[in-house]
Amino acid sequence: MKESLTIRLDSELLEFIKKEAKEDFRTVNNYVEMVLQKHMKDKQEEKEKPAE
Repeated sequence: MKESLTIRLDSELLEFIKKEAKEDFRTVNNYVEMVLQKHMKDKQEEKEKPAE
C-alpha cells in the first residue's frame, strides 16, 4: 500500500532530483522512490553480510 508524504527539500537538491529524473525518464516522485528503495536494499544487504 502506498502512502503520501510531504517533504521539504533544499532548492538545489530539488533541481538536481528533477534533472536526474528527467534524464532517467521518470517522474520526480518515481525517481525519489527508486533511489530510496535502492538505498534500503543496500542497507539490508550490508546488515546480512557476515562479519569478517
